[in-house]
Amino acid sequence: MLMTKGQQLHLTKPDGHPLTLMSMNLGWKIARDQGLLGPLGRRRRAHLGSFAVLYGHGRFIDVIFSDNPVSPDGSIEHSDGPMPDGIGAKDDRMFFFVQLSKLPSRADRIVFVVSSFAGSTFERVRSAHCRLVDESFGREIARYTFAGGGKHTALIMAEVRRAHSDWHMTAIGEPAIGQTFDDLLQAIDRHS
Repeated sequence: MLMTKGQQLHLTKPDGHPLTLMSMNLGWKIARDQGLLGPLGRRRRAHLGSFAVLYGHGRFIDVIFSDNPVSPDGSIEHSDGPMPDGIGAKDDRMFFFVQLSKLPSRADRIVFVVSSFAGSTFERVRSAHCRLVDESFGREIARYTFAGGGKHTALIMAEVRRAHSDWHMTAIGEPAIGQTFDDLLQAIDRHS
């Protein structure tokens, strides 16, 4: 399902049972350089990364990213591509594998963010996307694409939230300023 900004989707398996194993695959497309050279004649690049922030009852629990790739309980795991054949789409760059059934009972929200850890802006980013995949069946459930760049240094892409025993995805698509998750926590909190 193609989602639009602000749209919410109930997460279930094809048989109607609650989703238990998912991945959030993130990717982006960078506009080609117009011949501008950076230091030492190298082409300038947009260095983007991603992280997932885990919350429980409105309080920060943990952040998962390349330097902290697995949550303490093993329920969330970060990986950056390329992935083996058959896993991920051609334009996916980073992945978060989430065992929803293994999350601690107090955990009720995961927010997925793309950020420039080096502080470069998204002006050369043509589009960024997130795809939620049911890993039990290997099928894409939802995709949200944020078109166009801008002077922001981060993009709050989407969240997965628990309400009672059900999980929902919301497409957020909100530009933000900040490089690290510490810088961006206030911007993320505004979308709770």
